[in-house]
Amino acid sequence: MLQSERSNVERRQEFLKVVEGLVCRDRNVTHGDAEDNFKVIAALWSSYLKNSKGDVLTNKDVAAMMCLFKVSRLMSNVDNLENWHDLAGYAACGGGIVMKKLETK
Repeated sequence: MLQSERSNVERRQEFLKVVEGLVCRDRNVTHGDAEDNFKVIAALWSSYLKNSKGDVLTNKDVAAMMCLFKVSRLMSNVDNLENWHDLAGYAACGGGIVMKKLETK
């Protein structure tokens, strides 16, 4: 059967098989139980929000909070190099936002 001949239901089934593999196997092995990891993320983000300035989240806040997300992942698997790459990527994005703001002053 050609890809174009598949039904929408078949495409969704294929998509969900990939998701199942990520959520039920690969990510659990790499990052631990999702619910446990979400608790750590909630604690880190709550602390950030409690100690941040302003009532509205900014793009810089999102970059910082995504760094905290990756830190939470490192807490369950510090040897996962992908988490270190992602953390550096989010930090670079946040740094780029700040640099752009400084350049426009």
